[in-house]
Amino acid sequence: MHAIRWRWYVLAPAALLVCVSVPAAYYAAHPEVVRTFLVEFTGMQRFQQDVFVDPAMTGDARIRLQMSLALGRQRVADVFGEVLARPIVIATWTPSTATRFGINPRATGFTRLTWTRSFIVLGPRGISVDVLAHEIAHAELSQRIRRFRLSSVVPPWFSEGLAMLVDRRPQYSRGAYGQLVARGVRVPGLGEISTAEGFYSGDADATRMAYIVSKAEVQRWFALVGRNGLLRLIENISTGQDFARRYRAIEAEAGAGRLGR
Repeated sequence: MHAIRWRWYVLAPAALLVCVSVPAAYYAAHPEVVRTFLVEFTGMQRFQQDVFVDPAMTGDARIRLQMSLALGRQRVADVFGEVLARPIVIATWTPSTATRFGINPRATGFTRLTWTRSFIVLGPRGISVDVLAHEIAHAELSQRIRRFRLSSVVPPWFSEGLAMLVDRRPQYSRGAYGQLVARGVRVPGLGEISTAEGFYSGDADATRMAYIVSKAEVQRWFALVGRNGLLRLIENISTGQDFARRYRAIEAEAGAGRLGR
């Protein structure tokens, strides 16, 4: 009995120390991630139920954010049929606030995916329909596939290409493609941008070309298979089937169906 009591006196403080030190160590290494997850305690203002804004954000910018969110969600619904994801949106306005949440003040936005939900972090330049639609599309794909690491089941060119279906920024257009080619930027094959390293590790022009190539491929595929084909692919992936095999098979079935008409 005394031995059991002695072990409890020793183990309980040790367990408490672990419970305290591990989160503290994670915060020390990744404060911007912890702030994202605990945004309601960071001094950001709740603008809508799942939307937090920088207190310094102007009234006009808040109205633009509200409109951009509504239009962005509609674009994603036009592709998926409906929007199931309910990401938390964190809209920064000043460079210092952007930095606190881990986004370069000159960047537009990114999405943090977790097991429970997604977090969209916007930079000061990210309040636009295109940026919000793009990031909501990432959250929607993650929600439907039920994976927070999309790269473990789909290649970056597909997840980014799908998000580009609802992103109409001119720097990713066919005209931009021609300009990059004229400057000597190499056009990658899909196999070269099938990993995060291959997609994102190049310079700004190479990465932009990766987005353009991805957009062109997914546009081509989606035009052939439509929403039904996309939803079939997502369901197949969510049940553990191989992406590449199902991507090709759904395209082949859609092509055969058109020939048979």
